[in-house]
Amino acid sequence: MTTRRQVVVVGAGPAGSVVAYRLATLGLDVLLIDSANFPRGKVCGCCLNGTALDVLERIGLGPAIRRLKPVPLRRARLAYGGRSAVLPFVGGVSLSREALDWALIEAAVAAGVEFRPRTKATVLADRVLQLEGEDTTTVQADAIVAADGLNGRTVTALTGAKSVIAEQSHLGAGAVLADGDLAAAGEVRMLAGRGGYLGMVRLEDGRIDLAAAFGAEFVREAGSLGEAASIVYREAAGSDAPDIAGAVWRGTPLLTRRPTASSGPGWLAVGDASGYVEPFTGEGMAWAIASAAAAAPFVHKMLEGETPAWADYQESLLGSRRRACRRLTSALRRPWFCALGIRALAMAPWLAQPFVRRLHAPTLPLLVGRSIP
Repeated sequence: MTTRRQVVVVGAGPAGSVVAYRLATLGLDVLLIDSANFPRGKVCGCCLNGTALDVLERIGLGPAIRRLKPVPLRRARLAYGGRSAVLPFVGGVSLSREALDWALIEAAVAAGVEFRPRTKATVLADRVLQLEGEDTTTVQADAIVAADGLNGRTVTALTGAKSVIAEQSHLGAGAVLADGDLAAAGEVRMLAGRGGYLGMVRLEDGRIDLAAAFGAEFVREAGSLGEAASIVYREAAGSDAPDIAGAVWRGTPLLTRRPTASSGPGWLAVGDASGYVEPFTGEGMAWAIASAAAAAPFVHKMLEGETPAWADYQESLLGSRRRACRRLTSALRRPWFCALGIRALAMAPWLAQPFVRRLHAPTLPLLVGRSIP
């Protein structure tokens, strides 16, 4: 037997939960599903910059985040080739994905969303999904929102084409340490080496989150993700970090990619499922949250029979930031650029201020008024 729902959101990470919450506040019937059990960790830098916090505040989710007592970030410490530079970094916070994701899901449920964890979605036909969880059901949706991340299958099933992966794309890696002195509270550490880069930050519960992007060949040569992280740390900091190699590391698919389409009749994609750029700038979470918040009115228009230009809007919203991030990550693969940059920033930290201001400023005017009713 087939049931009918107005909107089915596939994926309950920040993008999926935010768009589900927004749709519910517009009075829509929303089903949010995810194959994982929650709370759960995720390979992620676990930082929310000023832009992400501003968006969450504007849509009413600021109090839910503040209740989690995230760690305010005060500075960034960059390292390469044994040299380092310390930059002021006021405006963002660190927060574990276990706490963040669950808080956003709870807010969505409180707004009227039905949430089903441990449920796998398979596209059977046009807006028809088979859901396999505690039982197996078939759902006819008026609209589908794909929010199942980099390796999600929903967009592929809807378009019939795989994502286009950028040449020389790095893969992601992450681990969490129960304790240690690799990162001080309120500080983001970023270390760059010949094979990629490694970030670390202390979370609200005292653990240390490690997030990295490595070349696939570099990882193969190193023998494991942990060894790759140890090499990058040693090259950047000029000393060993004994805790890193022994941590439990998890990897991701190749990072920089885009789907052949981010919307179609009766569906659209948000967050990483709509395209992703390797985010040395730490903007990945802001991109996901902003695109999800902006998507809700587009889904609403879709349900009214319109065909909104979602891809064009996303480009106007995030295109310049993604291109800037792509240029920076490309430059970081050039040793001369890293060496020169660290020397310059060590002598004149103020050189980074235009970038830091842009990273944390609420620079998404398109999100207000015209996009969010």
